[in-house]
Amino acid sequence: YEQRIYQQALDAMENKDFIGAFQNLSFLMKNYPGMRQLESLRQEFLFRSAVELYTSGALPQTLSALEELKETAPGYRAAAVNGALSRVADSMMGEYLKNGDLSSAKKILKRLNDQYGASLPVVKQWQAKLEAMAQAKRREAVALMEAQDYRAARKAAVDMLSILPDLKEAQDLINEINRIHPMVRVGVMQRSRELDPASLVNWPARRAGSLVYQSLFDFVESGPEGGKYRFALGTYALSDDRQQLILSLDPSLESNINAYDLAQILLERAELDSDDYDASWAAIFRSVSVPSSQQVLVQLKRPNVLPHALLQWTIPAGEGDASEPQESKLPGEYRIATQDEMETSFKIRPATAQRGAPVEIVEVFYTDPKLAVNDLLRGEIDLLDQLYPADAKR
Repeated sequence: YEQRIYQQALDAMENKDFIGAFQNLSFLMKNYPGMRQLESLRQEFLFRSAVELYTSGALPQTLSALEELKETAPGYRAAAVNGALSRVADSMMGEYLKNGDLSSAKKILKRLNDQYGASLPVVKQWQAKLEAMAQAKRREAVALMEAQDYRAARKAAVDMLSILPDLKEAQDLINEINRIHPMVRVGVMQRSRELDPASLVNWPARRAGSLVYQSLFDFVESGPEGGKYRFALGTYALSDDRQQLILSLDPSLESNINAYDLAQILLERAELDSDDYDASWAAIFRSVSVPSSQQVLVQLKRPNVLPHALLQWTIPAGEGDASEPQESKLPGEYRIATQDEMETSFKIRPATAQRGAPVEIVEVFYTDPKLAVNDLLRGEIDLLDQLYPADAKR
């Protein structure tokens, strides 16, 4: 009976019915494990099915069958099996590379190298290919550095590092680029289509707005009597009865807003027919005066705990003062340099440049948080503006 099952398995393999052949082989291995020809049948089945799988394009399954054959029967047609393993691995890594999945290609190469070493020709071939790819990226990065295109140079250097993570040249090159042109790349999940540093409901607008604009007053932190705020033009104080707000302008701060301009801004925000009318401010504002060229005194209708909390305004530049739409009378430390669907670049203003501060901040937009985490792990970006709890383990 077992011979009939054995012959059926051979016939099924001849007809390329590998499902039927597997069923017969499985039956024999379970019920007649001591059968003399059984091991040779198993080896032949693995080899022939691997050939058929390779022909059909099922590369991962082909690799699995060949590896099982090599592990369990190292003497079976060793040269043919080694050659087939190399061809399959070469095809798989080529496909991964074509699809931009360098990580999977490298994982396969590392596993084959750890398991088989130089006995597989494909290992040495692909190690040489990766080395050549990394060196090509190094030359590209150096050329871009010389052309002072530091964003593109950093990307090429990061690509080099992702190809060969242990390559010291890559990290040294990235460090050199960061020394010449300190830059931070931030992965974001929402585009900043508006700029509002004081927004409480639009996080992207607040995130980008705080780079481009200063508010007249900025919330700094919570305190025992409410929030603590920073006055962009100097210092502030409240009278004992909390019905006067004294704004003192610091002459050392370079600003194109003087005391009279500030008084006019405060007045316009309380006038009903003004385009800048603010109902909350108008409800507590009584009058404004300018006792000196460095001080503005605001009289309130009634005592107020934190009247300056209502002054978190951006001050748009007057007509003719701005060369770009985002200009303001209270500009932030950065300006928008370039913007497209995927990236927004903010470059530091020369007047606000500080030692050690990034000269460029780049927002990189992602629709898939997993891709953002992947890029963070491989160094393509430096930060994420938000991280989902499920991704934190990675």
